[in-house]
Amino acid sequence: MHFYWDEQAQQKVAEYSEGEDFYKLWLEDSGSIARRLELVNRYRLAGVAGWRRGYEKPEIWELFESILADY
Repeated sequence: MHFYWDEQAQQKVAEYSEGEDFYKLWLEDSGSIARRLELVNRYRLAGVAGWRRGYEKPEIWELFESILADY
């Protein structure tokens, strides 16, 4: 499995192959979440949405609170 930072997507990516099949996964972490939350402030967006609550690390919620505190 190969991991790298995708500068355009501002997100970690993992890639791997199994036989003839190729897989690409986009992985959220505190760095990528912080960049998305900053866009909410910058463009005064209506909010954010999450895929599945419960799989995140606790520091993710601290980012929401600190970055969106003045929203």
